[in-house]
Amino acid sequence: LIGTPMYVCSTGSIPFVAALAAKGLTLGGVVIFLIVGPATNLSTFLVLAKELGKKTAILYLSSMVILSLIFGYCVQVALKV
Repeated sequence: LIGTPMYVCSTGSIPFVAALAAKGLTLGGVVIFLIVGPATNLSTFLVLAKELGKKTAILYLSSMVILSLIFGYCVQVALKV
């Protein structure tokens, strides 16, 4: 969830996530950050709200956060097997 409000591009998030992983962040958390960070930054949200409406932007943000949490959890569970 930390990645949601951050403005990070997909390539810029890799060193940041590598540092978090070195400090103990799980692989599921890494996956979540890599998906949510670039997809839900403030500039993306503002453009979506302006072009498609506030309701669509909120739906996009909510779905990205929920789906990335589910996917990150699935990755974490799959790696424990």
